[in-house]
Parts: sequence; C-alpha cells; structure tokens
Amino acid sequence: MQNIVINYKILNDIDDNLLLSIVNGCNSKKYKVFLNLYDFSLSKRIESQLSQIKSLIEIEILTRDYEERENADNIVLQNLIQHGDSIAFASISDNVVLNPYSIDELGLEWLKEESSGFIYTDYNINDIKCFMRSRAMNVSLNIPVVFWSTSKLVKHFTDQDKLQIVGNNYASIHIPKSLCTIYQYE
Repeated sequence: MQNIVINYKILNDIDDNLLLSIVNGCNSKKYKVFLNLYDFSLSKRIESQLSQIKSLIEIEILTRDYEERENADNIVLQNLIQHGDSIAFASISDNVVLNPYSIDELGLEWLKEESSGFIYTDYNINDIKCFMRSRAMNVSLNIPVVFWSTSKLVKHFTDQDKLQIVGNNYASIHIPKSLCTIYQYE
C-alpha cells in the first residue's frame, strides 16, 4: 500500500460530528493514510474529542498556538520532509469534509509520473454542486482540495513558492466528481 498524507488545519472549534466526518472522510481501501490534525483552535479540544473516535487510519495531533493560524499553510508544509515517502500530500481546512473512501477514486498513482503535479476535484458547498474547470489552472485560485505530488514538493522544498512552482511547471488532473463538501460557518 502506498502512503498519502492529509493535513487538516483546525482553525476553529469544531463539534464531535464534524470531527468524525473529517476522520471518516480520510478512510481508504487503496492507500495507507496518515492524518495530521493541526489544532490552531482556542479550546485545544481536538485530542479529547478524538479519544471518542475509533479510526482505521493513523492520526497525529499537532497542537499549535492560536496566533499561528495566519501562517498555517507554511507550518503544514514544514512537515513535508518527514513524509517524503508518500505519493500525495494534501492540506485541507476544517470546513472541508471528504466523502468517505473518495480518496480511492482519485487515481493518485498518476502523481508518480514525471510530469505530474497535482490532482483536484469538484466539490459541494452545503447542497450546491460546484464544478471546477478542467484546463490549466492558476494555483493561486482558491481550490479547496488539492492532492500534491509529494516528490515534486520535496524537490522544490527550499523554494519560497513551492506550491506555485509545482502548480505552474507540472501537469494537473481534474477529477470531475464532487468528492468533498465545504460547510459554511454560521
């Protein structure tokens, strides 16, 4: 089984049901999933909430200061090197939930190709389907779920704009399915 790493940035306090949905959405029959939960919330309850959840995947909780949330993306990317043996690396916000076992529909093996950079999907916002375009994309656009080629990110690890470099210099693939849901905070 090949490894993939999914990093969730928990920026807000979330309820038990949302945390359960996040964990269940990371299940896979094809890949060994490592789930990192970066807890930037004020309450720091994720660890106690997680103790109530039975999971099939390996989960690590990384508690961070609330004030660091502005720099969450860079903090998550610093963890990249220790997962250099994985084929895919994703960084997702706490209001996005993957559909259970949707990871298996992504065809992440494609990321091992020399020309590959990242895979992205369509998504739902609450009950509204949102479709991404399938031609070349500017990665500075807000794409809610991107599975990056770990090897390409590691290759450009010392570069300041590693995501931009990989996004602009390698091929992307669009999976035209709504494989995740974005929840609007009230």
